[in-house]
Amino acid sequence: MSKDITISNNITVNLLKNVENYAKFVSQVLHDETFLVELDKTLPFDKMVHATMNIASNHTPIKKMGVSVMRMDIEPPLYSIAITLQFKGRDGVIHDHSVFINACKTIEELQQLVTRENFKQEVLSLCEERVLENSGLQEKTEKA
Repeated sequence: MSKDITISNNITVNLLKNVENYAKFVSQVLHDETFLVELDKTLPFDKMVHATMNIASNHTPIKKMGVSVMRMDIEPPLYSIAITLQFKGRDGVIHDHSVFINACKTIEELQQLVTRENFKQEVLSLCEERVLENSGLQEKTEKA
């Protein structure tokens, strides 16, 4: 990934590392038999199946990153995927954001989607837009 963001180098490195780890996590989740069985049990627009990973870094406001998948149709089985983020805002409050990034795809298409570089770029952009802007980190670097 080559996208550069306007925050300190330490946070940039940690964010890029977290996004790389997250992409691997999502790929593993979408291939996990238990996750797929739970997805198969759902009806269209009934509920979402979630998986979350903790972020063990003090260098980023992100606390958890996850994936949510919702069934959209039965035949053929089509799904939508959302990125979920939990982060500490500049107000000190924990915020949750979920953003659907792709809709009406087969599970195989989603499995391929999350291995591509543009998936990582989309996650990085979302982190930059939703998390870093709300945490005040960009403000601190602009003043420096």
